[in-house]
Amino acid sequence: IALGAGLALALASFDPSDPSLNSASARMARNWLGWPGAYSADLLLQSLGLAASLPPLALAAWGSHIIGRRMLGRLWSMVALMPAAALLLALAAAALPTPAMWPLRPGLGGFVGALALKSVAGIAGPNLGWVAIAAGVLGVALSSYVVGLSARRWGGVAALVYDGIKDALRVALWALFTVMTRVAHD
Repeated sequence: IALGAGLALALASFDPSDPSLNSASARMARNWLGWPGAYSADLLLQSLGLAASLPPLALAAWGSHIIGRRMLGRLWSMVALMPAAALLLALAAAALPTPAMWPLRPGLGGFVGALALKSVAGIAGPNLGWVAIAAGVLGVALSSYVVGLSARRWGGVAALVYDGIKDALRVALWALFTVMTRVAHD
């Protein structure tokens, strides 16, 4: 759990101008975990892009499963499938347009995603967008297995998201009604 949390902190405080394998800098690392965090975050983001969030999440989930003695029989398959899940997510992210504010050259899928997308492009041809969507869907499904999220928990997550959207709409409608009422009285 601690390793997952540490990697998450390193990624959250990533600064492209920190010293790393790709950037020589005489200044101190601004990463919250110092130079180890700067190097770790740079390596993960350069290689996996947005999919770099999977390893810290998986490590924290695995630690939780070990402490709670849950899914120990599946743990080895979860560990073994994590690289495939990260690859699929990186491939899907690489197909997305890179925003101007993205600080890294390889794009949203990192160099792994860019290489996977280039490899698939020759085979998929004009269907590359659909292949990227399929990779994203499979990547999310495989990632949910990797972190131990069961179908029952997915249902709980869906219910939570639904309730959140419903509450947000309720608040937005209340705010709109309040504004409209005040405008009508003025």
